[in-house]
Amino acid sequence: MTAEFRPEVPTAWLAEGVLPYLQPHTVETLVRLVSGLSASGSRFAADFVSTGFMAARNAYLATVNQPINSARGAVFCFGTNDPAALLTHHGWGVTSVKHPGDHDADFGRWVGPQNMAAGFFFVMAVRPLPASSYEPSSDASG
Repeated sequence: MTAEFRPEVPTAWLAEGVLPYLQPHTVETLVRLVSGLSASGSRFAADFVSTGFMAARNAYLATVNQPINSARGAVFCFGTNDPAALLTHHGWGVTSVKHPGDHDADFGRWVGPQNMAAGFFFVMAVRPLPASSYEPSSDASG
């Protein structure tokens, strides 16, 4: 049995813990390519950081005095204050944007202050079905 990618079949994509470390043009290219490979009904989930959180984290890392350069590899390169706009620009319908500790995103792991959580985004989106795919329900009156 062989497996292959079939772009006509809806796919689930997860970009967790990677986007902040990529250059902005690389994030744009990644989202564009994933979008082009995604059939209607595909799902996309990712975490993002805000530009303010990115700057604050990078400023802190610049003050860390470590004998090795491990902190330099942890610098964030990409942040956005509107991750939904990035995805909608590429044809995704954003279904939710959540922050750690939000009612629907609180799994007992967020211990920081809630204002700090505002710098993190959990975003879920779906490739919309073409308008021609819509079929009204049989009980619709008309």
